[in-house]
Formats: sequence, structure tokens, C-alpha cells
Amino acid sequence: MFDFDDTKVAFSHMNDIELRRARRLFSLFRFSFLAKYGPKLVNVALQLKMPILTLVRKTMFNHFCGGESIVDCRKLVSAYGQNGIGSILDYSVEGAQTELAFENTKQQIFDSIDEASNNPNVPFSVFKLTGLCSFSILEKLQDGKLLSQKENQQWERAKIRVEEICAYAARKRVRIFIDAEESWIQDTIDELAETMMGKYNLTEAFIFNTIQLYRHDRIDYVTNLYKRAISKNFKLGFKLVRGAYMEKEVALARKKGHYSPIHKDKKSTDFDFNLCVEFCLERHDHISICVATHNEESVRLLTKL
Repeated sequence: MFDFDDTKVAFSHMNDIELRRARRLFSLFRFSFLAKYGPKLVNVALQLKMPILTLVRKTMFNHFCGGESIVDCRKLVSAYGQNGIGSILDYSVEGAQTELAFENTKQQIFDSIDEASNNPNVPFSVFKLTGLCSFSILEKLQDGKLLSQKENQQWERAKIRVEEICAYAARKRVRIFIDAEESWIQDTIDELAETMMGKYNLTEAFIFNTIQLYRHDRIDYVTNLYKRAISKNFKLGFKLVRGAYMEKEVALARKKGHYSPIHKDKKSTDFDFNLCVEFCLERHDHISICVATHNEESVRLLTKL
């Protein structure tokens, strides 16, 4: 079995200068006030037109982002690829609320699919539905509220965008991952993802939905979706994650007096995550998975299975 403590292997893709820079950056995270107030301070500084962009680019941006365009990212993607590391081209714009912005995001996703189809170091593409549609519309749909005529037209255009992206990915034979989001819009995303899988995963999985296993209802969701996929004869694609919105989920549940969708503790989350890995691998003829985790125990389990 492999050794996760072998830093020579783990960081073979970085030189000494990069490692020192990363160590300095992460040492700052020990100060909780920077994590809590840092983004707000940066936004204020940008609004005041203070010259901090160079500082941001040389610290946080350089470590966590590959570049501002696909062309910018190619050098880093190639360097990682030489060390057996694949890269995700993720157009990480959020909060856009105009049709023009949604259409631009769609085109950026098309471009990332093209890059993935021609570059073996880019194994898949990805998008968030909130990059293609207003969050408020998704929220209304899940709450069962009626959309206005304008909102209904916007939703229809959003569905067309998703359809175009999924059809293009399948045609290019590129796996496309639909990111998970907050639970109060996730049902709408799940329904759309299932529809796309039913259309384009007939012989193999090109469309992947993301499963957040810190939610206590996701094992039931996966098993029920598997039954539907078997009956309708299409393949499933899942990206398995623990989850990214825990604080927001718990806070909203308390505010509305609802039962939290999040597991009561990490142990329960870990159990469900590993259970889902086993469930999917036992049915690998119908389910393709990406195990998207930093958790050592889950990675060991995956490689063992």
C-alpha cells in the first residue's frame, strides 16, 4: 500500500521556491481573523481602488488558480500532466444575473469541453447551474412557487443552455460534471441532471451529477436513482464529495426551524461517503464515479476495492 506521508512523491510537481511560497501562504491560515475577514477586506480595498491586485495575484491567485483563461492555464496543466496529475478547467464566475453573462458562461464551458477533448491532461469539464440561471428562479422552482412570465422564459432558456452543453460534451465524448449547490436549490438541479443522464448516458456516462454525502438523505437518493436508471436503461455518472455548504445549510435550517439536511457529525458523513463508494463500485457496470475527496481513509478504501 502507498504512504501518504511520502512528501517527496506528494510534492514532486513543485520546486523548492513554490513549496516555500505555499508554506508561507498556508501559515497565514492559522490566523482565523484572516480567513473570516480577509475576503471582505479585499472587496473593500478593490472598491476603494487600492493597488492590491498584484498582491492577490502573487499569493492566493497563483496558488489556487491556474490562470484567467484556458491559454493561461496550459503551461500549468502540462506541468501537472508530466507528474500524472489531471486538471479541471473550471470557469469560476459566480453571481452573474444577466442573460448576456449566462450566455458568456455557456461559451466558456464549450471552450473547456473543446480543450478537454484535445488534451489528455484534462479528463473532464464542469459547470454550476447558477452560472447559467438565476439562483432566485431555482429557489422558486424548488419551493413550488409560480414563476412570472419573464422568469419562466428565463428558465426555459437556462434549460436550453444545459441541454446544449450536455449534448456538446456527449458529442465530443467528454465527461461533464454538474456541481452540487445548496440543498434549497439542489432538487431542481438533480431533476435536470437526471433528465440529461437519461438522454446522453445511454451507452456510457458522459453526464455526472454531484452527490454531497454530508447530507443524510443522499444514500437514499443514489439508490432510488439507480433503480430508475435500471428501469429506464441509462447509465449513471456521480462525482462523490462530502460537501461545501455546511455552515449555510445549518444556519438556514435553524432560521426556518427545519431539521438540518446535514449529518449530525463527521463520523456519519464519513460512513455514508464510504458506503456510497462501495455501492457504486459494486455496480460499476451501470455507475461511473469520480471520488472527489482529500480524505485518506476513503482514498485507501477506493484503491483497495
